[in-house]
Amino acid sequence: MAKNLLLLFFSFFTVLMFGQDSRNKLENERSEILNQINLTSKLLNETSKDKKARLSTYKTLLRKIEYREELIENYNKEIRSNGNQINQNNVEIEQLNKRLAKAKSDLLILIKNGYRNKLLNNPVFFLFSAESLNSLFLRWTYLKKILNFKKKQTAIILGTQKELKTQQTKLTQKINTKKELLAKIEDEKEKYRTESKEQKLLISNLRKEEKTIEKNLKASREKHEILNKEIEKLIRLEMEKARRAERENKSSKASKSSKASSRSFSNRKGKLPWPVKAGVITSKFGIQPHATVSGVSEEKKGIGISTEKSTPVFAIADGTVSAYVFIPGKNYMVLIKHGEYFSVYSQIENIEIKENQSIKAGTKIGTVAKDPSSNSYELFFQIYKNKTRLNPAIWIKKRP
Repeated sequence: MAKNLLLLFFSFFTVLMFGQDSRNKLENERSEILNQINLTSKLLNETSKDKKARLSTYKTLLRKIEYREELIENYNKEIRSNGNQINQNNVEIEQLNKRLAKAKSDLLILIKNGYRNKLLNNPVFFLFSAESLNSLFLRWTYLKKILNFKKKQTAIILGTQKELKTQQTKLTQKINTKKELLAKIEDEKEKYRTESKEQKLLISNLRKEEKTIEKNLKASREKHEILNKEIEKLIRLEMEKARRAERENKSSKASKSSKASSRSFSNRKGKLPWPVKAGVITSKFGIQPHATVSGVSEEKKGIGISTEKSTPVFAIADGTVSAYVFIPGKNYMVLIKHGEYFSVYSQIENIEIKENQSIKAGTKIGTVAKDPSSNSYELFFQIYKNKTRLNPAIWIKKRP
């Protein structure tokens, strides 16, 4: 019986700890999603009344709706986890009830047999009616065992009743939590429906402006082309400089340092910090269908991170500032070298670093500048391995 009780406790403890870890993980994830929803709400408040920023508003609203979907799924996960815990709790209560019934049954049998054999109704008479001293000792030992068993069963009954009460309280709490979560889901679904209506209205208005959007898209592509040519030119120069130094064997120390920087950067894939403390990815890497113009695609050689006015931009890793260059329509572009890797930050103002400066991860580079074509604050962020463009979204830490 003790073995079974130990297994029961271990099973319950394991489920309890797993449930706690799962709940903590979901709560942390939910906190991040809510932070992103709050940020998108702020960004929408800043751009929603600006006709020029309609496309930016639409992209931000789409992201907010995605976050809302993630939040609903987060609540659903917790409800499922909560349901599993309720089921486990019911199993625990059922096992405790069985244990209590058995303990009561064993005690009742003991009491009945004790009185039937005149052990418990008059234990003194039972002892001293023994025919010999040896018989008296045996009767005393037997009676002691019976009384100890009675005491043990009584303790089991009282302990089990107490544990039952605790489990029933926990069960009530979990059921109430489930009800609260269901209410929150309904609230989020209502917000989701409202935002979806806003999205349809906005897309309807934007479709009326397709010619203007296509014209702006062409201008934006030209600016991006100028930007990317400048970046690729600077990277080529850095690569040539590194090869020349290696051929001339001028700086084996510099070569070792470069390899160490590359290795350090590569090892942090998926763990690198964001270049801004708070931001929303509103432009994805690679070829993407245009948000509003059907049949049109855009190739993004980095990601666009929408954020608020005066948001600081930070270096994502230790490195050396290769260059910062003013690009018409894109403000300043900063190129930072990390061995054979490069991080690129465009649409920046208030530059706070110098060329050839060695900097640490987290060093402030400048602040996000307003994009004059959309009246929004969107950092254009890229990562290269030599001349190969990489998707920054899979290099920086994952946010909801």
